[in-house]
Order: sequence, then C-alpha cells, then structure tokens
Amino acid sequence: MKIVGITGSIGSGKSTVASLLKEKGALVINADQIARDVTEPNKPAWKEIVAHFGESVLKPDRNINRRELGKIVFADLEKMAFLEKVIHPRVIAEIKTELEGIEKKFENGKVVVLDVPLLFEVGLNRLCNTTVVVTAEEGVRLKRLLDQGLSRDEAEMRVAAQRCKESLEKLADIVIKNNGTLTELKEKVKELWERMNR
Repeated sequence: MKIVGITGSIGSGKSTVASLLKEKGALVINADQIARDVTEPNKPAWKEIVAHFGESVLKPDRNINRRELGKIVFADLEKMAFLEKVIHPRVIAEIKTELEGIEKKFENGKVVVLDVPLLFEVGLNRLCNTTVVVTAEEGVRLKRLLDQGLSRDEAEMRVAAQRCKESLEKLADIVIKNNGTLTELKEKVKELWERMNR
C-alpha cells in the first residue's frame, strides 16, 4: 500500500487533485468528510461544539452550519484552536482505522490518498510514503472561493488565515502549481500518478 498525503491552502484545488487520482484508481480518504461525519447531530464532537458556540451555529435540521461556524473561527484564532482540539483527534483516529481496514482488504500496490487540509500540522504526513502540496496564487484561490458562493469578506478572511501555509512547499516531496485550467491540472495529475506507480 502506497500512502500519498495531499494538502494545500483553501481554494488551491487539493480536493480536485484527489478526485482526479480517484478516477485513476486510487482510494481516497477525505478528512473534511470525516470531520462532517464525526460532528453529526448528538455525536460527542457535535455536543462539545454546540456547548461552546451555542445553538446559533446549527441549521434548522440540527446539523452544524459550517458556513456560520467558519465565519466565527476564521475571525478568532482561539475559537479556531478550540474547534481543532475537538475535531482533529477524532478525524486522525478514524483515518488510521480506515487505513488499517484498507491494508487488510487489499494486496500491496494499492494507492491510498489522504486528502487532509492540515496534513503536516497534525502529523499525518508521517504515515505517508509521499507528500504533495497543491498551490495556487492568492488571487486565483480568492476567485475560486467567490465562485463557490462565499462573500468577498468570508473569502478574504479564509485566504488570509492560511497565508502561513506557503511554507509547506518546503516540506512536501512534490509541489503542484494549480493556477491554470483543469486540462493543465489533469496533465500534472497524470504525471503524478505515473510517478507514484513506478
């Protein structure tokens, strides 16, 4: 089993890279999806979040309103740190459990992609054979977030909160610059896939 960790700033296109690798046959473990799963209504993490932030961060169906919660935590580093303390250990534990299951189920040679926003920060890079950082210029990332429906204030706040992630390029084994078209990105992912399967 080859484990490839993919990370990058918000709007860089890291999840698009992970999806393109999935099309080529990789198994993808998505940390954001696991974070959604562990914060479903009435689960322990959900209870901690509601107790701390109040019911104003809930939708009518009692699911967490991630956009509202994002507005709060991206504007306050202490609140962000609390949220990460609640979610990260649970996500890391689930990723390790999924990797163990994959290892038992598949023979050697399977490529597993970890799509993790904070790959290096939480130490999951230590599980990986290869680490990939996807980058894009700030203006490109901002436009992508606006295209996803965020307001300019929200988008700028999220981009500003992750400026320090540029240093990740020095830590990664491979850097993919994603400032261009999807066609150009697909070509870079094709090269990455070939490299991983040598």
